[in-house]
Amino acid sequence: MLAWYQKHLNIRSIVNLRGVNESRGFYRLEEEACENLGLTLHSISTLSRGLLPADCINALKLLIEQVETPALAHCKSGADRAGFFAVLWRHWRLGEPLTQALEELHWKYGHFKTARTGLLDFFFQSYLQTARPGQTLIDWVNTDYDPQALEREFKPIPWISWVVDTVLRRE
Repeated sequence: MLAWYQKHLNIRSIVNLRGVNESRGFYRLEEEACENLGLTLHSISTLSRGLLPADCINALKLLIEQVETPALAHCKSGADRAGFFAVLWRHWRLGEPLTQALEELHWKYGHFKTARTGLLDFFFQSYLQTARPGQTLIDWVNTDYDPQALEREFKPIPWISWVVDTVLRRE
């Protein structure tokens, strides 16, 4: 499949949002395929039901700013990590307002704001509600962001989380 993306879309980079995991077959296959095709593989860990520490968000920003395009980002099976990355991509790489970029975290892409995965939306909404005038997202992350406090504050709807996690078997 990567060969098709390379041939038809001129993909140069792959961003794996699950990070390096040599013990998983899918990771080793992707790594081998990228090497054989001459694609650059970037592996960075993101979360679907937790918040990243500030240093990881800074690493994501640096990756987004420097990755060679066209690029394909994926998280293997879900919409939450990819949606979070897409919001950041649209905001930092494309310069879109965060309120517009947040369209990426939507149920039509398989993301549910009221399940545990809604913590990702809560991260962005917390920034929008508490940032000082002119304070950028990355400035807020590096000065005011407290992932543990936000995780304690976020309250998903339990039955929706059960549907997403158990019935839909989302990771």
